[in-house]
Amino acid sequence: PQLGVGQAIDNLLSLRFRCGDGVVSGSEGCDDGNVTDGDGCSAACTVEANSSCAPLLNNGGFELGAGGSNLTGAALPGWTITGDIDHSAMFPRTEGERSIDLTGCAAGTIAQSVPTIPGTTYRLLFDYGANSFENLRFAAEALDAAGGTLRSTEFRADASVLGLGAAARLVSGEISFTATTATPSLRFRTTLNSGCGGNWLDNVRLGP
Repeated sequence: PQLGVGQAIDNLLSLRFRCGDGVVSGSEGCDDGNVTDGDGCSAACTVEANSSCAPLLNNGGFELGAGGSNLTGAALPGWTITGDIDHSAMFPRTEGERSIDLTGCAAGTIAQSVPTIPGTTYRLLFDYGANSFENLRFAAEALDAAGGTLRSTEFRADASVLGLGAAARLVSGEISFTATTATPSLRFRTTLNSGCGGNWLDNVRLGP
């Protein structure tokens, strides 16, 4: 039988946002990688009563913070900035109201420590683009507690392909790593910028 439009849309959304995949997405309040009740995150991916269930990553959508240009230090809640970045509601984004340019006018890096279980493999997902017609590059990295590299992968983006300004779009990136300590660090590091233009970044998520 033919599906109604509403049912077809519901089916498509269920494929895109799958409860139990370890990634908080869509209308999910949590996603702990399973569909078991009683562990803080329900079988329907809602936070259970009296639970401390929360995303592993703080401010991955860059919605927190006052915004601005050439931000440094602790100006982006949850993250530590080296060099500088721009943070604005004017940039292209894939969720929420804000995203960042990983370069203000100096090559920028953002990093934060996250809670993990040693021996567990995690996926770091994000969306990125380019604020220049140059072939801009950045590295997505996971570091152990001593600063050793668990995974480092370089990504490239060019606005001649992805668009610039109102026509800009972001694409998805991902790395995986196996935690060796309880508090590894995640880092996004500019490796090639163009003056005050760097890579757009948004919708950073972490899950097993």
